[in-house]
Amino acid sequence: MDSLSSKLYAAFHSELHADSEFGENTAYFVAGLTSLQLLRISERLVADGVKVTLNDLFRYPTVGDLAAELRRRGNAPADTGLPWES
Repeated sequence: MDSLSSKLYAAFHSELHADSEFGENTAYFVAGLTSLQLLRISERLVADGVKVTLNDLFRYPTVGDLAAELRRRGNAPADTGLPWES
């Protein structure tokens, strides 16, 4: 699980309720996440080696948007799709 997609997926799902429907194009706040949860997610991602800021999470409001931007910036490998795309 070293891919960007796996790290993003794990970080976001660690903050979501088990019954939450969350996909690549689900906006964080629509999924029920709060600003405090986004802060914790950004801290977890940084600890996992992802070059992301809290501002990035607000600027790119879905996992798909965030992953695309991180790959565009070269901060992450572009080797896999998001887990729910397979």
